[in-house]
Amino acid sequence: MARKGIVMRLVRPFVGLMLLVASGSALAEAGKFSIGVWGSVVAKVESTTVDAQNGVNVDFASGWGEALTLGYGFSRVIEGEVAISDLRSTGRFDVYGTKAVDLGKLEMRPVSAMLKVHPLCPGLVDIWVGAGGAWVWISDLSSADLSTAGIGRVTVKSRAAFVAALGADFQIAPHVRLGLEGRYLPLKADSHGVSGTNQELTLNPIVVSAGFRFSL
Repeated sequence: MARKGIVMRLVRPFVGLMLLVASGSALAEAGKFSIGVWGSVVAKVESTTVDAQNGVNVDFASGWGEALTLGYGFSRVIEGEVAISDLRSTGRFDVYGTKAVDLGKLEMRPVSAMLKVHPLCPGLVDIWVGAGGAWVWISDLSSADLSTAGIGRVTVKSRAAFVAALGADFQIAPHVRLGLEGRYLPLKADSHGVSGTNQELTLNPIVVSAGFRFSL
């Protein structure tokens, strides 16, 4: 049921974006659409130093996720893309590299718009670079350890972020490509617990994804 809920959170806004873009019939006739379905690995989330003198850091482990993308080719070289992702990681307070407090699950949901350039023009192998922006919804942190420590639920504020990406698509069938890509989001987010003390978290996730892109 949890997995079904995640999929529905991705599909509903994605369908809305598809209908919005498709409503421009003149554009639809001039270009080419693609839909991508992706599985992702949150390869790295940066550590935040809380107290350098006492070796206290906030660390997040590698995680998993999934994404849906909708692309529109303005030409053979220029493409616009919107993406909706659900990324999950787990966090902890470390003291000199040893876990002291489990922070629970961190969930990030970037909704991004990006302009992609295909410098070699799409062929059997299509290499591209992209840049754009995203709004990242970020979940609160909660765990039994936080409650025991008297910190309670930690609120993490959602933020906007820049997005940079590099990828390659491989033609495996007519209208079907196997895609590999990496995305970097320089992202910092304010957080605070019941004590009211603010702590800026440096996240800067690197996300590596693989999936299928279907041309329409």
